[in-house]
Amino acid sequence: AQSTLQDDVRQKTKQPPTPEIVKDYLDGSTEGIFKDNSVTYSSIWTRLRISTRHLRRLFSMEWSCDSAGINLLIDEQRVRPADVEKQLKNAFHKYLAKKLAAKPDQGKVFNVASLSAASNHFLKNGNFTRFAEWRFIHKARLNVVPLRGSLKFNIGSKSCRKCEYSNETLAHVLNHCGTHMAAATKRHNAVAGRLEKVLPRNDHTSIYINQAVPGSNSDLRPDITVIDEKNRTATIIDTLPFPSKAAKWPWKKRVAERRKSTLASNNLSRNAASKPSVMPLSSDHSAATTRPTTPAFEDFESPIATPPS
Repeated sequence: AQSTLQDDVRQKTKQPPTPEIVKDYLDGSTEGIFKDNSVTYSSIWTRLRISTRHLRRLFSMEWSCDSAGINLLIDEQRVRPADVEKQLKNAFHKYLAKKLAAKPDQGKVFNVASLSAASNHFLKNGNFTRFAEWRFIHKARLNVVPLRGSLKFNIGSKSCRKCEYSNETLAHVLNHCGTHMAAATKRHNAVAGRLEKVLPRNDHTSIYINQAVPGSNSDLRPDITVIDEKNRTATIIDTLPFPSKAAKWPWKKRVAERRKSTLASNNLSRNAASKPSVMPLSSDHSAATTRPTTPAFEDFESPIATPPS
């Protein structure tokens, strides 16, 4: 291999192949002695030279040639021959991730989805994801679904084509438009139902689905209420979309109302639960997260329930 490389370099440069010339050759240099001379044949080294020139546009990559042999450097780190394929893939994945993060239309979805690996569980294994959902989710997360409120150019009216709301955004279409509320309800129930299936069941635990908190005078109906008579705990689990980036005040206010409803119940606080807690669970239209986000509770002092593993 070393001799064929030197033959290619010699034919390309018309000069003896020194280590510096070989390095520049593999790096795809087109300056100096490599500017005018051309070859009319293809070999593994000419293809490697072309590939190196293209990949260097994406990430840091260069070759070194010395008495120890020919070595590839990625991000200024020497790569062992056995790891070349793996390191090239990793470098390319980093490039794609950086390119994706630089896109302007990611908004609150990217800010929230990056908080937990559970938000992206389907990307590798595809569990619980149909092909139609796979094709849709990436457009939704990048806000490139062709809706009037998402288009960057002026098209006149941005009102919803179904309910005439002033701004036809993805959040409006999936979470707030009256025409699609039946589908939004099904999605909400599917998230709550999946969580309800994995809740622990025993003789001293009562689970209430879409019912008012027992003993409370409030008409609020949390999605799931779990009362453990033995451990004297009550947990309210509620699924709701994120109304703003990282779920700030509007979401907190609704969670506080749920908690107030629980604590206002004298029977529940005194007889059933000495440790009431509230667990919000996102059912965001872009699958922003599937776990409770602890920053939402930074203003509360009561203990937070931990989701079942």
